[in-house]
Amino acid sequence: MQGELLQSNPSLDFKIKRDFALKSLNSLCYKPHIEETMKAETEKLASFLLSQRNVPHIQAILEPIFLRLIMFVVNGKLYSNDDANFHEIWKTFQINSQLLVSKWEDLKSISLFQSSVSYNFFQIRERSEIQMAYQRDIVNRHKDCFNPNIVSDLVDCSLVMLELNEDSGVLSQEDLDGIFVELCSSGNQPISATLAWLILYVSYFPDVQDKIYQELTSVMGIERSPRMSDQPHLPYTCAVILETQRLATVLPFMYPHMATEDTQFMGYKIPKDTAMLFNVWSLHHDAKHWKHPMKFDPDRFLEDGDLRIPDQYLPFGDGLRSCPGEGISDILLFLFSTNLLYYLRFDLQGKVDLEGEMMGYVLAPKPFSLTVTPRETVVIDIAAELGETLETSVCMIEDDVSFDDVLD
Repeated sequence: MQGELLQSNPSLDFKIKRDFALKSLNSLCYKPHIEETMKAETEKLASFLLSQRNVPHIQAILEPIFLRLIMFVVNGKLYSNDDANFHEIWKTFQINSQLLVSKWEDLKSISLFQSSVSYNFFQIRERSEIQMAYQRDIVNRHKDCFNPNIVSDLVDCSLVMLELNEDSGVLSQEDLDGIFVELCSSGNQPISATLAWLILYVSYFPDVQDKIYQELTSVMGIERSPRMSDQPHLPYTCAVILETQRLATVLPFMYPHMATEDTQFMGYKIPKDTAMLFNVWSLHHDAKHWKHPMKFDPDRFLEDGDLRIPDQYLPFGDGLRSCPGEGISDILLFLFSTNLLYYLRFDLQGKVDLEGEMMGYVLAPKPFSLTVTPRETVVIDIAAELGETLETSVCMIEDDVSFDDVLD
């Protein structure tokens, strides 16, 4: 299921698919309802964490939240936490994530990838077919109430593209369905792992956490929480996010790619169909480019108080194969990082391991326990102020459509 954008050959259809995904996702970044929905989810999460006070494994809490939000950007539907369809979708994506690793036979000799789980092939194929059929049903429901003047999600963007023939007739509906499913399934683990690393680092270095809070309150006061428009005024907080992405490097080898023909690179002969990895970890920890590369130091991204991003910083890759979801990822990381640290203080319980562990292709922190306490910015009951989930103007898939029955 995964790999259409991440691993396909750089053919004409691939370039059209990637351009569509990149252009559409970047345009959706500026939709007010996208930010408002994400912001509401940060406040719900802050309220939940406060109600728990002791949190044993925060990444397990974050993963379904980010999957729900990415699916909202793609399909326009924000699933509830207890939605049966959502849990089936999540299970399918988890299985396919393991398949993505296990199918690259050449990688199995690398110790990082030896933990992949084997699943029954027919089970994987059946669940993938159901997922694609379910996605097609969502697209068809969008078509029934499509209005080119109201573009609220990625499916709407695709319908506009097809109506204007911007793909020159190259893409089929099956191609687009594959893009939608891939984008939903490929982003939640890296984003949740990055935010978990950030919370671990600021808890491990409380002076960094305090400095973020001071910067946040100097800009917002205690009357309102952070928004995307505040980003230019929060250089230190942004530097902490960048340093987390550099030091953690949650996708240390990105996703595998294939050589499309025999070629030579820097004196090496690379046969056609050779699996290749981009070693971002090595680049982000190279002492030639980073002073004390294993040290957590947000100041390396600051110069005279302004944000500075070196050319050697490539958490989303580079060139034709760079991640098209970079814009949405940046928004999610900024809103969740700033809002959580605005409302809450995180303190570690017991010893922690900063080495991390591989989950498929993602380098995640090992589970760690937190104590969560409110900041003085929590002057109201967050949950009481949120009300119901924000609605958008798109048509939603009906609640009586079952993931399990969609092929019937």
